[in-house]
Amino acid sequence: MNKFLLTFLLIFVSANLINAQNLSQEKLNLMNPIEFDLSDSKSTIWNWDTIYGYDEYNVLQNKFTQTFNINGKVVIRLMEKWQNNQWVFYSRNQYTYDINNNLTSDIGEDWVNNNWEFNLKVIYTYNSNNYIETEYLEYWHNNTIYNKGLYSYTYNTDGTISEKLYKKFQSNIWVNLTRWIYTYNSSGSMLTQIYQRWTNNVWVNDIKRSYNYDLNNFLITNLEETWMNNSWLNSIFSLKRIIQMEI
Repeated sequence: MNKFLLTFLLIFVSANLINAQNLSQEKLNLMNPIEFDLSDSKSTIWNWDTIYGYDEYNVLQNKFTQTFNINGKVVIRLMEKWQNNQWVFYSRNQYTYDINNNLTSDIGEDWVNNNWEFNLKVIYTYNSNNYIETEYLEYWHNNTIYNKGLYSYTYNTDGTISEKLYKKFQSNIWVNLTRWIYTYNSSGSMLTQIYQRWTNNVWVNDIKRSYNYDLNNFLITNLEETWMNNSWLNSIFSLKRIIQMEI
């Protein structure tokens, strides 16, 4: 097999199975509602001030610019579009941090009618171990700020996440919507991931993912099941196996 193609396949498989690996604080972004992950520090590998984006025809499209504070944390991420031979503001995110350099807020804005318009705000709180405890989401609509959602996290003593709960704001109260329950092996690798929905005031199973590892703790199978008729049934994409090959 062509080495380039094989490398691509391995990267593709790894990307799809990464959520089965150790779920530590550094990997919390796997379940973060923010789609564009924050580059945590300028001193990390993802170290950039400006990136230019091109389309498939190599035509200039976008520019991303980051501004850092004295601790190397991103405080502004700006996106611009190349239009009519000039850069035009498109969107930006502004970030704040606490004294422990934990991200405390992420404010998203869009450039509308030559002004920055508030879009989405995420507020983070942390427990005594500096693990994210809650994520509170607000959004802007018709010149009014509304509650959008609330994520809360529960941890095991080793720092792995045992439960993630999502609530929505409805009739002026927070109402349960969904939750994820996680279990791990002694090495801290995920064994099961159960997704449940809040239905008629009880938690009802929906999807279950189970992971199996070899003696070296490498993931070898990923089984997905769906809850039907009070039992778990294999879904259409039930079994995924990693085939390790020597190049």
